[in-house]
Amino acid sequence: KKAFSLMRLTCHLFILILFFSHSSFSTAAELRIPGSNFSLLAPDTFTELSEADIDLKWGSRNPNRPKWAIGTGRMGTTISYSVNPIDISAELISEVVEGMQKNMSRVVPGITWLNYGVQTINDKDWAYFEFTSYGLDQDIHNIMLIRASGEVMAILNFNSVTRDFLKYEEELRASIESLRVTGDQ
Repeated sequence: KKAFSLMRLTCHLFILILFFSHSSFSTAAELRIPGSNFSLLAPDTFTELSEADIDLKWGSRNPNRPKWAIGTGRMGTTISYSVNPIDISAELISEVVEGMQKNMSRVVPGITWLNYGVQTINDKDWAYFEFTSYGLDQDIHNIMLIRASGEVMAILNFNSVTRDFLKYEEELRASIESLRVTGDQ
């Protein structure tokens, strides 16, 4: 009987090892976002985008282009960080959500809201927006997190072309859940 139990235990351990070795998030490392006080676990299949890549994806003259980004090889799924010079530190996060949701509903082409509100991640409140919208050549599934960081509005954007979102959803949501803020500014 002991041999049978040991064999079952060995089999279960082998299955767990296989599962974790094939999970693309199993070796994810904590990544500190340059120029910010944020860190997160980044999918190990994502690489840091160069300035040329950021220019190509978001446009070199785009005032809203990210300061930093990581993504898949073809940049169809990315995690990016940007700042807006608006100081929202004195506003309630719920007011930020309300104002941004109304404004985005007017200006984002083809926006379909999936969720928005205040989300607490590792004891910090974030304005949370999840939606799909029209892109230049394909639809986008977007998860945007916003909070005050000193006198600027910090924006983290987790997005994917809609046809690839399900492929990367688990990794994107795991990165969101791992998000940490060190020393509020």
